[in-house]
Amino acid sequence: MKTAILTTLAVLLLISGPAQRLGAQESSSREPQNRTRLQVLTDAFSLDKDQKNEVKILMDGAYKTAAPLRADLTKTRQGLAQAVIGAKPEAEIAAATKAYGAAAAAMTALEMKTLAQMLAMLKPPQRDAGLQEVFYMMRGALQGDKKWDETPDQITY
Repeated sequence: MKTAILTTLAVLLLISGPAQRLGAQESSSREPQNRTRLQVLTDAFSLDKDQKNEVKILMDGAYKTAAPLRADLTKTRQGLAQAVIGAKPEAEIAAATKAYGAAAAAMTALEMKTLAQMLAMLKPPQRDAGLQEVFYMMRGALQGDKKWDETPDQITY
């Protein structure tokens, strides 16, 4: 039982901790933290008007595509929490952890696929200049109750 709980906590920390901390460190020395994601993308990549519109269309589409993934993340996270809180058997906690991990991996894959599509639209100097800041910002950009470009309650970029 202790092994399953520790494994669950480790997975959750690996999934959320480092990227949030590193993203927060990256942005702590920059402009105020209340920029929208589109403002971050525009600033980081020095987007012109046409590129900004293309990025917005890409992100809007990815956000719509992510709807079933968001629902699956919520469902599997709740299942994991119920299994841990309910002191379910280790096998049930492991299954819940695996389900949540699969949902998180699917969302991460969509976020990175979207970032790759975005980078393909840019000129090499633009990509090089802003990639690090945007890489961390993409984590969670398609998740949550708010649309991708609304300033999130907890900013980690």
